[in-house]
Amino acid sequence: MTTPKFTLSQEPDTITINIQTPFVKNDDLDYLITEKEFYLKVTPYYLKLEFPSEISNSNEQITYDEKTESVNVLLHKQTKGKYFENLEQLTAKTEEINITDSQKDFNFTKNQLPKEKKVKKEEEEEEEEEEEEEKETKKEKEKEKATKKENEKENEKEKEEGGINSLVQKVDKLKIKEKTYRYGFNDLYTNAFELFHSVLDQIIEIPDPKNVSPKERSKRSFTILENKFDPEHYMADYAMEDNLIDYIEYLPFWYPKQEKKKENKQKTFALSEKEQKSLSKLPTKKYNIIQQHTTLLGLVDLLFCYSYDNRINLGDDNPESSWTISKLSPTLSCLENFTSLKELLIKCIKRSISYPLYRNWKLSEKIIQDVKQIIKSGKMMIVKCLLDLKNIFDLTTNRYIFSKIFINDYCTWVNQLENEDLFQNILEELNELKLNQNDIGWKLNKLEEIVKIVKLEQKNNNK
Repeated sequence: MTTPKFTLSQEPDTITINIQTPFVKNDDLDYLITEKEFYLKVTPYYLKLEFPSEISNSNEQITYDEKTESVNVLLHKQTKGKYFENLEQLTAKTEEINITDSQKDFNFTKNQLPKEKKVKKEEEEEEEEEEEEEKETKKEKEKEKATKKENEKENEKEKEEGGINSLVQKVDKLKIKEKTYRYGFNDLYTNAFELFHSVLDQIIEIPDPKNVSPKERSKRSFTILENKFDPEHYMADYAMEDNLIDYIEYLPFWYPKQEKKKENKQKTFALSEKEQKSLSKLPTKKYNIIQQHTTLLGLVDLLFCYSYDNRINLGDDNPESSWTISKLSPTLSCLENFTSLKELLIKCIKRSISYPLYRNWKLSEKIIQDVKQIIKSGKMMIVKCLLDLKNIFDLTTNRYIFSKIFINDYCTWVNQLENEDLFQNILEELNELKLNQNDIGWKLNKLEEIVKIVKLEQKNNNK
């Protein structure tokens, strides 16, 4: 387990702790208060603080601040007015929790560690993990020493040879070795998936993403997708296309029902009170967008996969939505960046006819029309869809990380934009782009033709 960064301060009757916990899910937070100790666990962080004097195990206030990604703790001193010496210099402890029989009667809140057995078991596991970390640290130090000696030998050799070329090569090697690759909204993140080693393959398709270049991510995404496509599944869905009519003809909320035929008239959408509250909780940031077009294409991708899920569920909630959305999105599943709208939509369509239950060309075409309509409806409609997308991911065990590194930032960025010309530009690009089945490269028209021939033969045989 990792010890988080924290700060301490005190008033005459209380102690305040601010604990930095980036990329965590606040629902996983557990804590325990004993006579002089405070414990907090929220994967992968663990904190134990031992105070010089007694603290109260009641009336504590523990909240998670989504804007700062930190846990704020307010504890009460057992003796009011008592000054805790050197509180600001208090350091975290790592020894095992030892709960005595007299401590079993403490009233735990629902977010606290519930039983002695659970605490001891978790602490035993944590101690084992710490021992493993110590071993790893020792190995790393030995490795560093060996590397240092090797570098010293190389330096001596370079001095003897006066080898300018070898020095340049060494610098290049160091650059390659130390290179880490960023991902997420505007390439702002590098270590977000460090918490998910054991379940990483259930979230994304790229192992150890910070060590995989964007170009390599795209290559891997292409290979995975080519192997995933199932012609028989596609033909079966095409043969039963009539069963998809309800989904294709469904009218999502972003289409103004009374004005759907008046294409030039645009309705202004407002956020609900709940949506406004959700938006207000997001971190306040100012963005220096590096590649604006790439950022917009990422938005198109998110709207595409969100629209697909909304349409095939007829606007209802579905526990599988987070899986469907993340699998349909190359931005989420493979952390890809795009510079071409055509390339992006081809990837989106390929995924929409490779992963979900319903795989149909007409359905995918309908999703592109949905994306156009959402963007056409203006900034607030885009934010509304993004907030709904955020809510879908926030309710999941692991995929909530997509909110942390993509959706939250997109919500804030889109909401901050004063000039909506960016959306108009990408909408024009969408309207101008014409895709057909040949662009996909999987001979979809031939597969559909085979289905038509088989159905015709069956019809003739029935006669």
